[in-house]
Amino acid sequence: MLFNMTVKEFKMQIALGTLDYDTKATFAMNRRTSKGILAILAFDSEVWIREYVASNLNTPITTFIILAQDVSVYVRRAVAKNPQTNPKVLDILSKDKDKHVRSWVTINLNTYIKTLSKLSKDKDSKVRKEALSRLESWRNPL
Repeated sequence: MLFNMTVKEFKMQIALGTLDYDTKATFAMNRRTSKGILAILAFDSEVWIREYVASNLNTPITTFIILAQDVSVYVRRAVAKNPQTNPKVLDILSKDKDKHVRSWVTINLNTYIKTLSKLSKDKDSKVRKEALSRLESWRNPL
């Protein structure tokens, strides 16, 4: 069975080059994939594999830290969107050069209030508005 593969077996398959894109994508998207295998896939050369890892709810925090610094804006956006992303990682992403990454940080429910306060002064008006809206909803819950 594909998902019974150990990290050691997975590393071996990677080294042998026997895992094609579709197989790696299946691993990267599946919530049953082990944290160890997701950590390996976070370094894949294919951007979409890394994005799938960033979107996976089983991805470990240490992997989010790596992916939050990815060269691809799509990967960083996926980290910012993920409801499992740690508030400290979201704080790192709040300084991202891409306004869409910062926008997703304002929407993520794990974002620290102090991070939202910083984003309420963002150079982008949409990011500022979203951060202020989140702060207002926090101050005045329904």
